[in-house]
Amino acid sequence: MALELVRHKILVNAVAPGAIATPMNGMDDSDVKPDAEPSIPLRRFGATHEIASLVAWLCSEGANYTTGSR
Repeated sequence: MALELVRHKILVNAVAPGAIATPMNGMDDSDVKPDAEPSIPLRRFGATHEIASLVAWLCSEGANYTTGSR
């Protein structure tokens, strides 16, 4: 989609985070962490504020030369 729309000056990006600790999914429970964290490349769950920061940056002028590809 990014390659199709770039000629119209439309940038396309997607955010697909891995394991994010939230009360809703139970990943903030300390009983889950020892089993799950070793399989995560950074060896920890992500935080919602980390994803929010990325999305805010993608929506900013700082990302005006950032677009996805196939």
